[in-house]
Amino acid sequence: VGAQANEVFASTEVLSAVGGVMDQFGLEKNNVAHTYALYWVVYWGLANKVYDAPSADAMQAVAVQAERGFANSADFAAMDNSQKQATAEELMALNAIMDASSEQAKSDPSLAAQLAKAALVGSRKSGLDLDKMNLTEDGFVPRSKKRSDAGDVIDSDQALASATPAQEDHSLTSTNL
Repeated sequence: VGAQANEVFASTEVLSAVGGVMDQFGLEKNNVAHTYALYWVVYWGLANKVYDAPSADAMQAVAVQAERGFANSADFAAMDNSQKQATAEELMALNAIMDASSEQAKSDPSLAAQLAKAALVGSRKSGLDLDKMNLTEDGFVPRSKKRSDAGDVIDSDQALASATPAQEDHSLTSTNL
């Protein structure tokens, strides 16, 4: 996202709107892992053409996975508080863009296909195979399983730790859609 777009989307109004969505799920807007959890779920939805909101339990489980992933990320540990805040605000702005795109994709199959492709390409560059994950009440689990076990959660956390926001490819916001 360009600097001007960041300023527009990082406005108080947009951040407040995304914060309201986060509140509905019991997520903290000042917690980078929680903003990433929302981002991860919306990005997964675009990749898999799933546009309905998940349950609060599913979002809470993804937030726990994100917290574990960030706890294991050397890049995140090296960030100071201002960098963490900037990352949270960037993720909130991206969530607003992706949510608006999701709304349009519901009624536009061509756009849905473009967004899914862009989300899959971007996520794979950062080490996440969104099309190989299911979103469950336990968070993200490998697609071959319906419920997670301890190993599944660890695998998801390891993938997240290798794909911190600083490394994430935000292909959805590029002009090549």
